[in-house]
Amino acid sequence: MLGLKRGESALQDVLGRIASGEMTLFDHFTGLEKPGVVLIDMQPDFVSGLREYVTARVVHMQKLVLAECARLDIPAVALEYRRHGATIPELAAALERVPRRNLIVKTNDDGFHGTDLKSVLTRFDVRSPVLMGINAHACVLQTADSGLRHGFAVKTSEDIIADQGSSGIYYSAKRWYEVNGCLLKAPG
Repeated sequence: MLGLKRGESALQDVLGRIASGEMTLFDHFTGLEKPGVVLIDMQPDFVSGLREYVTARVVHMQKLVLAECARLDIPAVALEYRRHGATIPELAAALERVPRRNLIVKTNDDGFHGTDLKSVLTRFDVRSPVLMGINAHACVLQTADSGLRHGFAVKTSEDIIADQGSSGIYYSAKRWYEVNGCLLKAPG
């Protein structure tokens, strides 16, 4: 299934339970108060640098999260890096189905710097933004760090972020997310 190896059966079990309505994808994001989603830089210029199986896995999981946002009316914000194209079509289509959504164009790796991301999240009453996107060691990490400094309970998961040229996320980025309490465990 989409290049998944370790934990594949657990993930398939969770996806089956989601499909049956027994649980939501957000059930594995335990302890989230007022969740929202921030989709970061899932644009052609960046996605093209991912390994094909990583793209398939991450985009699939991100689409599932956005489908849950639409179903549960959880807000979603897409961040796009200026001059790097629009969010890839399959994620843009999933985002369009989310009732409370916003698009923010940024000119900096940090999604909070020079944008109204903080006010948009506040307006949507989001306390725990779940970050999805690329690159985990750069734009996602800098946005996470800034979000923590702004008082948000920022979270992410290895199944919804990635780094170019890696089979997932770089160890140093993973360690940063763990040390700062941002890394959630994958379903299962």
